[in-house]
Amino acid sequence: MRWWRNFFLALLAIGVLLAFAGCAQQYDADDHPQTSSAPALPPGEVQLTAKQQLAAGLQTAPVALEMLPQVLSLPATVEAPTGASAQVEAPVAGYLWPPAHGLPPLGSQVRQSQSLAVVRASYSGSERIQMGINLRTSRAAVASAREALTVATAQAHRSQILYQHGAAPLKQVQQDQAAAAAAQAALQADQAQYSLYRQALDGGTGPSRYSLLAPIAGRITAVNATPGELVQPGQTLFTIVNEQQIWAAAAVPEADIPLAAGAVRASLEVTAYPDRDFPLHRVASTGVVDPATHTLTVIYATANSANRLQPGMAGTLTLQSRRQAPTVTVPRTALLYAPGGAAVFVDLGGGRYRRQAVTVEYERGALAAVAAGLTSGARVVTRGAAWLESDLRRSTIEDLN
Repeated sequence: MRWWRNFFLALLAIGVLLAFAGCAQQYDADDHPQTSSAPALPPGEVQLTAKQQLAAGLQTAPVALEMLPQVLSLPATVEAPTGASAQVEAPVAGYLWPPAHGLPPLGSQVRQSQSLAVVRASYSGSERIQMGINLRTSRAAVASAREALTVATAQAHRSQILYQHGAAPLKQVQQDQAAAAAAQAALQADQAQYSLYRQALDGGTGPSRYSLLAPIAGRITAVNATPGELVQPGQTLFTIVNEQQIWAAAAVPEADIPLAAGAVRASLEVTAYPDRDFPLHRVASTGVVDPATHTLTVIYATANSANRLQPGMAGTLTLQSRRQAPTVTVPRTALLYAPGGAAVFVDLGGGRYRRQAVTVEYERGALAAVAAGLTSGARVVTRGAAWLESDLRRSTIEDLN
């Protein structure tokens, strides 16, 4: 009877081993569905088991088709408004000295008529004759600038009255006000230059000493002055920019001019502040289409009291029209950005996902408008897309090896 017991124990051991092997095969089938015998997936697709999808925390949302306002996004450049920048030049040759409070450093704020530097010079007879000529020329420039300011101020006042009676557009009022401000700045600059020439001549034949005054209030954006150096007539010593208001200029393609003309909302986004939109209002346009580029330059303005925007910055001008059009939209969280452009992962069902390149028209709030690459009704991954991207890259590398 002992041999029967041994035979029974041997059969039991063989059964346990077979059961364990079956469980191991089932586990491998659940977690590793793609074996050497499984058909290869098309490029750009990944296959996940239910466990892998749960571990990745994947969530999806439908691609929607909505009626949204038409939006135009254009590359833009941040600029200082006309009349909001000024250069302070040396009117004569002489030695530069700091005022009592020292030379203003780069980036500092200055007041209008603040003393920036002092020039000490002596003039020969011929130099004094030239200074007299310069003085008369400067006096004529002041008179001309004063007349231009009178005309510009009258025009701005007239436009304001017409606008109040509905006979002129707001754009015309803004253009005339900007022209009046530019004329005011030009007059102040000419008056400051005249004062320098007058002060130099009043110094007599001996050494002359006079102050270089800031023609406008603003920030010092360039300094080309060192105490004690010899400066030459016309040499630019300081550049001042008033940044309380800033302009954004963009070139509108000829085909989009009607859309831009009917824009009801404008905003600017710059690289330095990617999560912030700066509201804009239209100031002017060149009024002429460039025959070489077939574009029309438009100018918008925004308040800049915090000095976040700096002349020379690059950004994106977004114009929103009254007109609406059917637009394909997806949640912004579905977008993946790579050197090749934007992409999303489309849910094909059954644990399969395909990477799909898309063209993003614009992003606003929680939505992104897609111009190409998707159709309504599909589902895209809104959470876990980065996990799928990593898995796809790993699979691609394994295939190459």
